[in-house]
Amino acid sequence: MKLVKSQFDWWQKSKLLLILFLFIMSTISLNAVWKWERFPDPNGVDIKFFYPDTLADDWLCSSTGPIRNICIYNSWFNDDEGIIDSLLIQIWSDVADPDGQGPLFSHPGNLLWSDWFIPKHSWYFGSGVQAWYDPWTQEYIPANHLDYYRTQIIIPDSLAFIQTSGTIYWISVSVAIQDTINTRIGWKTTNNPWNDKATYFMHGAWHIFPDIPPVIQDLAFKLGDDVDDECPVELSSFSGTYASGLCQINWVTESETNVQGFNIYRNTDKLVNTATKVNGGMISATNTSQTTEYHFQDLDVASNQAYYYWLESNDYDGSSNLYGPININTLSENVPVAVTVTSLSSVYPNPARSVNPVVNASIKSGETGVLSIYNLKGQLVNSYNLQSGTHRIEWNRTDSKNNKCAEGMYFYRLVTPSLNQTRKILILK
Repeated sequence: MKLVKSQFDWWQKSKLLLILFLFIMSTISLNAVWKWERFPDPNGVDIKFFYPDTLADDWLCSSTGPIRNICIYNSWFNDDEGIIDSLLIQIWSDVADPDGQGPLFSHPGNLLWSDWFIPKHSWYFGSGVQAWYDPWTQEYIPANHLDYYRTQIIIPDSLAFIQTSGTIYWISVSVAIQDTINTRIGWKTTNNPWNDKATYFMHGAWHIFPDIPPVIQDLAFKLGDDVDDECPVELSSFSGTYASGLCQINWVTESETNVQGFNIYRNTDKLVNTATKVNGGMISATNTSQTTEYHFQDLDVASNQAYYYWLESNDYDGSSNLYGPININTLSENVPVAVTVTSLSSVYPNPARSVNPVVNASIKSGETGVLSIYNLKGQLVNSYNLQSGTHRIEWNRTDSKNNKCAEGMYFYRLVTPSLNQTRKILILK
């Protein structure tokens, strides 16, 4: 009897081990695209990292192969969302802490790989009460912003870094943004730290963060070996207008894959977790690789009210992605609002693929201005004369003679008596 019971126990344990092994293998197969994952802390800290300021964090390679897909989680100071031009991404060897006890610390060693990349997507990922930290000036601001985003970089095979299994590497990132005066970007911390602390580069050397508020361990990022987009919807435009007592929400997709449909959410502040869905049934998707325009009218709005809108795309596999918010003010249409400050907005979308880029300009009372577009050689491509008031300028990618402009980087500049400002726009097919 003892022998039978012993064999029975062994069989039960073996079945449990087999089930556990199959579960682990299924989990690995489902997530094999990601070689490394550290998710953002919704209530963490965002650390300034716009060029030339650079942050770095380490990871352990789980399997030999190329890195083709990188996701960085980021936020914007005061929730003043800007435009990412490009990212300098570098991979380094590891200089280990000799005994793992300090006071020495691990940090990037030899530079192994380096290149600039334009992000494939940058979209809203979540919200939480987050702090801001600048290690170069020791500026720390608690409860600075709410929204955070996921920025994805796709790396061509010809440029991909080949990592080796079992090796510790460091990734460093510095972001070039369009407007470093009015916008600041930070790299989000993670609540799932690994190994040694992240570092920042200053005065020719790497430094760990001091153990004072905020306490910073590691940064949130993902590394993958597949070029599949994180986002099944390539959104090129998301905007809204108020007229005739209703808010109209407009969005344009460049392509859709496995998308069931869209929902629209509205709130009177920037907190998405208390927003209300305003569409009845789900707005059906087209799932096409062609450019598609969508429009939704929200009739249940009050006058003289600020509204925030989010767009949710829902996939057939049950996952979803959130975009926004955009802001619409329902000021009375019969009362003209005087423009007191001349300003130039960031162009949208940027980069512009297939659709025409749009820029908003405000010219204060008593002024006139000229919005000019130049190519990289400094040659004037097109120009628009603007009177006082607000303007929405859609550039149809042609020059002043109606010739189609080529792909590449362009500059747009607004010149008025009180403002002379230049920004960049990337045109792609």
